[in-house]
Order: sequence, then structure tokens, then C-alpha cells
Amino acid sequence: MSKPKKITFKAQDRHLYGSSPPVPASKAIPGWFKKLTNGIDPQTRNLSLKGCMPFLDAMKSGYVIPAPCDLVITGWTEGEENHWKADWSVPNEFDGDLIEPHSPDQLGDEPMQATGNAIPLKVRNMFTTITPPGYSCLITPILNDASLAIRGVHFYSGVVDTDVYEQQINLPFAFTDLSGQDVFIAKGTPLVQVFPFKRENWVMEVKEHSLEELRNFAQLMYSSFSGVYKRMFHQSKKYM
Repeated sequence: MSKPKKITFKAQDRHLYGSSPPVPASKAIPGWFKKLTNGIDPQTRNLSLKGCMPFLDAMKSGYVIPAPCDLVITGWTEGEENHWKADWSVPNEFDGDLIEPHSPDQLGDEPMQATGNAIPLKVRNMFTTITPPGYSCLITPILNDASLAIRGVHFYSGVVDTDVYEQQINLPFAFTDLSGQDVFIAKGTPLVQVFPFKRENWVMEVKEHSLEELRNFAQLMYSSFSGVYKRMFHQSKKYM
């Protein structure tokens, strides 16, 4: 077995001591998912999402950057202008602003901004992500969990070459709750998911399945009511 690659999240000592640090995504599975049963539906004979390995793998893969402390964001509209304010539990003299404005000029007609009902902001990330040579990171909203999005916090995705860019990567998002009500994000709430990956060149090809291939695959897939992918195809992935 090859030696695991190492990803490092580096921060000043006070953030290591007091903030919620990044964790493997497997340690940040949302409560709604944990409450699902493992059983088979007696009518459909299908497993719950807990038995869907691709769905679960997406939630368990990579690492999660959580809210470093309690955050509160409020947005409202006056006339034709959108306004916002934010607060956080850590005093400003220790860290400065943890939520900052993001230039709308950079976003142009990005769909959420084009509605006129979104405010571009960013969370200051206190941790620098460092990967081995040849490895980058995809930073994306938490997969299969829209808890923040339905509350008006829509993080954007990005790929950063974290083997050479050893700087803090802030987390831009669109804030769409302009109701004037406080949106509270508790310390430790998962904000984004980080996937380290090896940079490689790829070439695309489009081909047609033969009828025999499709028949053989269908025979295998329907050899059991459920769990075929987990038993016959799933490969272990570890993020520690």
C-alpha cells in the first residue's frame, strides 16, 4: 500500500487554539443524513440514501472548512440598493473583519448577481492549504447538503494550485437573504469542502456501447435487489 499523501492546513497559533479547524469531511456529516435508516423500503426494495455509495462518497470525501466562530449576516433592501452587515463572536482587534465585501465588478452577469437580489461577500479563511508537488485543490460548496444555500449563503467553487500558492484562500459567496432577518451560522458549521487532486492531462473520447456490453452489465446490476454497487464496484477512499 502506498504512503498516504499529506495535506496541511496552516494557521497562526491563536486560530489553531480557538477556531474550528478544518476536518475530514467524514467527521462533518450533517444530522439529517445520520437520521436516515439503513433499511430497505419494503415496497420499492430500495435502500435509503445511506446505502447509495456515490452519494455518501461525495459527502465523506475531502476535507471541510468550518465557520471559525459564530457568524451573523443580515441583508436588506432600501429603495433599489441592497445593504448588509455582519457580526462575529471574535473581537475585531484580534482578527479584523471575518466577512468582507467582494467586488461585484468581478462577477459581471453571474446568474445570482444578475437577479439584483444577491450581495457578493467573502469569508476570510484563517487557514492556508498546502499540498504536495503536482496537487491542486477543488474548493466547492458542501456536497449534497443545501443547508446554507436555503438560508441565502451560496459559496462559489474554485480550483487552486495549493502546491505553489501557499497563501490564505478566502471563501467568496453570494448572500441572497434580503429579508432583514439575521442569518446565524454557528461555530463549526461546514462552509466549503476541499478536494485535493493530482494535476493530469486528459483526452476525451465518445464511444457507443455494444448491445452485448449493455446486456452483461444489466445482468450484473440486477442480480440483487440492492447494494450491488457497494459490494462489487465501490473502492475505499480515506481522508484522515
